[in-house]
Amino acid sequence: MKAPFCFALLSFFALSVHAQRPPSPARVAQQAAMQKLAFLIGEWEGSGWYAYGDRRMPFNGTETVEARLDTLLLLVEGRHYAAVPGQPEPMLVHHAFGVFSYDPAAEHYIFRTHLAEGTGGTFEAHWEGDALVWTMQHAQMGRVRYTIGLDAQGRWHETGERSEDGAVWTPFFEMTLARRP
Repeated sequence: MKAPFCFALLSFFALSVHAQRPPSPARVAQQAAMQKLAFLIGEWEGSGWYAYGDRRMPFNGTETVEARLDTLLLLVEGRHYAAVPGQPEPMLVHHAFGVFSYDPAAEHYIFRTHLAEGTGGTFEAHWEGDALVWTMQHAQMGRVRYTIGLDAQGRWHETGERSEDGAVWTPFFEMTLARRP
């Protein structure tokens, strides 16, 4: 037998043996936790608002969520557009990419975000009732929390709130998206 053929044959058998091993407890825990986020998978569109000073600025947006690595990861890409006075077309006002995963040792979700402005971060997320919540410390807004869940009509409903003291929360963002067919 020629060496490349033997290498290919050995690689095939090694992969077959690896694929037949039972999943580790950590992987089982990851998949079970990530299954709770499966409701997000799909393409979504709708509208919302964000606070700009003392005004609420409306926007239209889309969110695309895809599962990867046998649902160990969820990729989320959001694009939000708003009308700008004097502009003929809506302007992209928010473009973000994120990755949800689950850390079985720490027993919480991890949400890594990347914004078009060049910022982002890594945040812990957890369930509060039927909603996924993640928080962060923001330089200008203080403590910030986002909450995602489904409303009574099965739509993606997300809110953003900020707090100076962690006790009183003020909304600064809200959106409701319907799943695209």
